[in-house]
Amino acid sequence: MSGTGRDYYVATAAHKIYVDPAGGLRLVGMAGTTMYFRGAFDEFGVLPQFEKIAEYKSAPEQFTETAPTAAAAQMRNELFDSLWDGWLNAVADARHLTREQVLALVDGGPYTAGDLARDTRLVDAVAGPDKVSQLVIGEIGEVLPVTSPAAVRPERWQPPAIAVLYIEGDITDGKSQSVPLLGQNLAGGETLITALTEARSDPRIGAIVLRIDSPGGSALASELIAREVFATRGVKPILCSMSNVAASGGYFVAAGCDLIFAEPMTITGSIGIFSGKFDIAGLARKLGVTTDTYKRGKHADLESMFRPYTDEERAMLKDNLRYMYGRFVGAVAEGRSIKQDAVDAVGRGHVWSGVQAMPIKLIDRFGGLGDAIDEAKRRLGLAASARIQLRELPEQPTSLLTALGSLLGISEERTLQPADLPGIKQLLQGVPASLLVSPGQPQARLPFDITWQ
Repeated sequence: MSGTGRDYYVATAAHKIYVDPAGGLRLVGMAGTTMYFRGAFDEFGVLPQFEKIAEYKSAPEQFTETAPTAAAAQMRNELFDSLWDGWLNAVADARHLTREQVLALVDGGPYTAGDLARDTRLVDAVAGPDKVSQLVIGEIGEVLPVTSPAAVRPERWQPPAIAVLYIEGDITDGKSQSVPLLGQNLAGGETLITALTEARSDPRIGAIVLRIDSPGGSALASELIAREVFATRGVKPILCSMSNVAASGGYFVAAGCDLIFAEPMTITGSIGIFSGKFDIAGLARKLGVTTDTYKRGKHADLESMFRPYTDEERAMLKDNLRYMYGRFVGAVAEGRSIKQDAVDAVGRGHVWSGVQAMPIKLIDRFGGLGDAIDEAKRRLGLAASARIQLRELPEQPTSLLTALGSLLGISEERTLQPADLPGIKQLLQGVPASLLVSPGQPQARLPFDITWQ
């Protein structure tokens, strides 16, 4: 297969890089596209009405604008510059090249295996599996036998346990679930809170590590999870390991941890909030649909999709968002020991890379999940080499059909989903899953998703 820029970045950690003669390297750079639906909404007679805090919280701009605002464009460019610089520097250091040479190689891509065989600056050799084994033997100077691990005698004492709580996907109210149509997992607040409280009260668990890979989602669910994180602080060591993204509601959850680890290219921050609705009255009129509403109470149909907000209601919405944003800022200030004014200065919906987040005190150290687990061991008074039990939470129940198939020796086969079609997938992912699941809830969510190809 042809490796991508993401694959190549991982490969540069190795001493040598080999490519199969049938493969190649799809090295073309980094790009990101945001879809803006306002033009289509205007054609259909749909009026998007959203309020946000603050200027960098650009998630609703997909619905309210036809292009990014100046603040959003500036933030996006600065973020991409940070990510791109990190990638270029890592590749240049690993391959002993200058940045200019790497840039020229990227602009010359993509590459076939034949291209790479002629220019070995990016890879060390083009070889099939049998040839690679010979090259490896030549590098290490000996043949190392492959044997089974030595039998481990069971210990009479139970080693301490460290729980790893995975928070993956959009954060939503209720229980965790998957959305096959979108090919996404949803991190349910109810499920995560239950897992966290049980881990905190379990005497067999000595420390907890949150592994967060989430752009955020429901502001309510995010705050409720964060509340349990703060309740755990001081009871047991609770650390955070940020994966690709831990932003907005994902950062809300992380803020109360004793220590936050992130990677230089982790997407984080986005301390902000937004909420709103779509007024489809214009579309209904075009379709010949009419409505008749009976209500008791001035704002009983506040969330109706068949009328716009009044000026008074938009002011009320903005006041509610200010209150919730204040709680977000307050939680970060408490968790990070930073003044609220300083949090607001780096908040306001601004998204940061890990490199950018370090000097503004949003993260503590660079490192991955293993580093966070080692720190948890240290806080338990154990050596990094000490044996422990790892408890992965929340536990995922096996479905009845999967269990029955396993007993019968039948493996679950994945069928083609509509979201597997590239154009459909991009269109569906244009609307955050957390917004689809909880349309009436204020959202603390990243304004975009980033994937490395």
